[in-house]
Amino acid sequence: PKSFLVRFAGVHQVKIPNIGETYFTVMASIFDNKHKVHERFDVKGSMLNRKAKAGESCMKDEDWVSKGHRLELSDYVRREVRAIHEQDAHFLARFEVMDYSLLIGIHHAKEDASGSPSPAMALQTKSGGGWREHMALVSENGEDIYFVGMIDFLIGFGIKKKAEHVLRTAQGHGT
Repeated sequence: PKSFLVRFAGVHQVKIPNIGETYFTVMASIFDNKHKVHERFDVKGSMLNRKAKAGESCMKDEDWVSKGHRLELSDYVRREVRAIHEQDAHFLARFEVMDYSLLIGIHHAKEDASGSPSPAMALQTKSGGGWREHMALVSENGEDIYFVGMIDFLIGFGIKKKAEHVLRTAQGHGT
């Protein structure tokens, strides 16, 4: 079944002398290395303190909105993307996971330097974009490829996150 939940390859522990132990996860990339990702966004659905700092390569919600971005998808694909996102969010909610981000990578076909027909244009179908391998989405006009994945859902929703959620809700930024 289709899902935007990022795939995990493993959970590991490293013991560093004089420092201690730490744990980390290894995740499969949502990006396809055949296509350069020109823009990256970590989107949560909130505008509160969600702007990339100078030097950060991954932009956030405020940057997404200020650039006027949206996923340019056909109505059929848009409905399918929404259904998959709702299914994934419902799955996470069953495990009381309340916090996650959508990682969105955008490949702009016009920025291909090869001079040959862009991969996005080559992937465009008569129906105007749609799904491709690696859960990639081709824009309706064939000018962009979107890579989308749900990330950061293993971050604990402890007292700090709960307080942040209450504050954002009280300020009208959360639900």
